[in-house]
Amino acid sequence: MPKYGRLTFLSLCCMLMLVIPSSASALDIHRHSIIYLRGSQKTGTTWLEYMAMGLMKEWCQAASNSLCKDFQDLNRNYRIRLQDGHSLQLNTKSKHSPLLPHMTKTSRSVGGHKPVASYLWTIRDPRDVAISWSFWRKDPRPSFRMARLIFVIKKTAANWQAMNHMPADRVFVTQYESRLDHPLQALTKLAAFIGLHPISNQTLLKVLDLSSFGHMETLEISGKVLGSGYDGRQQRVRSGAKVRQGKYNNFQTWLSPAEIKAFAQLTSTSVETFNYPSRLAQCYFKPSSEGQCYRDHVWPF
Repeated sequence: MPKYGRLTFLSLCCMLMLVIPSSASALDIHRHSIIYLRGSQKTGTTWLEYMAMGLMKEWCQAASNSLCKDFQDLNRNYRIRLQDGHSLQLNTKSKHSPLLPHMTKTSRSVGGHKPVASYLWTIRDPRDVAISWSFWRKDPRPSFRMARLIFVIKKTAANWQAMNHMPADRVFVTQYESRLDHPLQALTKLAAFIGLHPISNQTLLKVLDLSSFGHMETLEISGKVLGSGYDGRQQRVRSGAKVRQGKYNNFQTWLSPAEIKAFAQLTSTSVETFNYPSRLAQCYFKPSSEGQCYRDHVWPF
């Protein structure tokens, strides 16, 4: 059984009672032609890739699935083809790149249909992102952490600006912290967004195991990874770093009081200075709301 933060065996059993969306209530897979995964480095992009790709692969290859023709791994672009000729691609190759204006527009007509691009966007407390970068690069300098904090705030703000005026049903925002606390619920919502229905609890639990931090770390260190295009060499070089821990609020342990104060002074002005989403600023930088934003996937801000 994979370990996910505070998740216990009892809570996992309780979550198995979640009602999986039926074909009548789940979003239709035909409304997508391509789904882009986006997020700043160290916000859980690789984890979300494993979750989404795993859902597509296991759903398609389930013995009871008569809708799917095949699953293709195209060097970090994953595709499922349906028996009716429709295909859906998950693009993760440029997951850290900023959104471009043309990516938010409706795609050209294909076969009389107008497929549209949709987006998976992962976000995380910028303070923990800075700590994760510090672990990854093995650079404990406060100046490096501050630079990483500014970087993720600017990048999150840029992606928010690109997505903010898009239809809500084309954007799935998932918080790193929420996925840790409620992984099965997050998988269920993600499957519904993609349009993978019907989907069984057995499939969800299999994907939950394949996308666990322990399993990802084992695959990456050994170089045996789920996606054929994913290169595990960098992970092997840095395998001694404190990464793939599956925790949040790490900044409370690893940042000095002076750094926490400096971070707070910067982020207090980030909404106006960098157009950082005020909803996230309230989530992550207001002590009175600590943890309150981790329960749900928030969109729009």
